[in-house]
Amino acid sequence: MLGGFLGGIIEYIVAVETVLIAFIGGYFMLQGKRREKQAKIDKEKAAKQQQIIEKRAELRKQESLMTMELMYATMTLGVATAHAVKNEKTNGTMESALRCAELANFDYSKFVRAAAVENTAE
Repeated sequence: MLGGFLGGIIEYIVAVETVLIAFIGGYFMLQGKRREKQAKIDKEKAAKQQQIIEKRAELRKQESLMTMELMYATMTLGVATAHAVKNEKTNGTMESALRCAELANFDYSKFVRAAAVENTAE
């Protein structure tokens, strides 16, 4: 009688152990899937951040170019003005420098407005 009783207890323990192993295995599988999902989300966020960084770098590059154009136009206009004052008359150089300055100013203003609209849209 005791052998039957112990056999039943052992079978019960084995059954409980099997169920616990199944639950633990399921838990770890679920955790693995959650980690995979989070890794995918993190990868997508990193890619989006990289796009933003690259876009900002391109805007800085364009702004630097525009700033150089403005400096060139300012210098050209300053030199033409100095010549006009020195010679007490304006000439084609002054007109050319003025057009250069106006064009550079227009282009820069257009760039700034476009960048502002783009940043506002984001």
